[in-house]
Order: sequence, then structure tokens, then C-alpha cells
Amino acid sequence: MGSEDRTVEEQKIKVDNVDINFVRVGTGDNPVLLLPEILGKNRISTVEFTPQIENLNTEKLTIVAWDLPGYGYSWLPDRTFPDDFYQRDAIWAHSLMKTLGYSKFSLVGMCDDGITALFLAAMYPESIRKMIIFDA
Repeated sequence: MGSEDRTVEEQKIKVDNVDINFVRVGTGDNPVLLLPEILGKNRISTVEFTPQIENLNTEKLTIVAWDLPGYGYSWLPDRTFPDDFYQRDAIWAHSLMKTLGYSKFSLVGMCDDGITALFLAAMYPESIRKMIIFDA
């Protein structure tokens, strides 16, 4: 792993009229979206998944971790929680990956964002390669 590129690319992108902050690490052919726990965190994408970002094989994987809209650096002043907010968040996650050029990708979901990942996989099964969900 010593020669792997661990450069963290952090940026914001507009997806479905929402500014989403994300980090991207690696140059591999297998994109993975990390969906973190959302409660009580300031900067989700780099805080929750630091061990994964530091230790996953970035020659085989391209790791994308987002700040869910309404949290971290993707702050929306009026985050709402309608009955379908998991579906809405799944649409945003899918749109983010499509906007970044990934039509097929894997998911790692934790806690509430693990539920979002389950909805994403149910709504867009053709886009999901593999999925790991924990603590959801």
C-alpha cells in the first residue's frame, strides 16, 4: 500500500439544485460511496470514515464520501424530514455518483445512512455492484 495515492480531493458540487460536499480518494476502477452516520457530526465525510479512507486499496477503488445535505459542509438551513426523506437522500446520493460519472458503484452505509443505502439499492438496483450495511 506504500505507493498508493492517498490524496484527498474535497470539493462541492451542485446536484439537483443542492450543494453537496464530498471527498474523493483513489484512482481505481471500482467506485465506492461511503454513507456515514449522520447524527451529531460536524464534518461527516472525513470524520466517520477516516480508517477506511486511510486503509482501503486506492489503486483498486475510488472512494467517495459525502456530507449528506443538511450536515457537515453540505449545510442546508432548512433540512426537512418528510415521510420520504430516506428516498430523497437516496436520490441525492445516486445523483451525486451519476454526476461524478459513476453509473455502477458499491455502497458502504452506516446507521441512518445505511438505511439510505438500502433505499438507494432498492430504487436503483442496476447501479449497485455490492453493498455493506452496518449499525442500521
